[in-house]
Amino acid sequence: MHQVKITDIRQETPTVKSFRLALPAPTFWFWPGQWVDLYIEEPTEGPNGIIGGFSITSSPLHRDYIELTIKRIPEGRASVYLHDRVGVGDQVIIDGGYGEFYFREGMGNRLVLIAGGIGITPLISIIRFVDESQLGVDLTLRSRDRNTARAALGEGLAVSALPRYVPV
Repeated sequence: MHQVKITDIRQETPTVKSFRLALPAPTFWFWPGQWVDLYIEEPTEGPNGIIGGFSITSSPLHRDYIELTIKRIPEGRASVYLHDRVGVGDQVIIDGGYGEFYFREGMGNRLVLIAGGIGITPLISIIRFVDESQLGVDLTLRSRDRNTARAALGEGLAVSALPRYVPV
């Protein structure tokens, strides 16, 4: 587990925010497409606080931070807490990366990613990794909603930067 500080919060859409978390040391590692468990210590929430699982949207090439792009879901205690109560400078605990859905160099030279809504978030890490690594991977993104894709990609990478964007 790693205690991290929130260093930036961006409002991407009315219901989606991106959180940049500074990593204290380069000991945290993940593959593009994986997720983290995020623990919020909140005494009013019981001894375990609040736990939420969120996809990483940054590339693992950035060793000093990770980004999470999170939709506020009214039934999701962790997403509501993050959207409504945390600020820059606050600390949370993360653990991960988890999940068997990921991409790494050498897995292939053609990649078709399909997403719907905020389900695009694990793909963002993959897109950023492929883009920043300049792997020469032929990449196609199929997404239901171009605006959600743009919002989830944030400032770091425009949908237009993809070789092919195909709305479904």
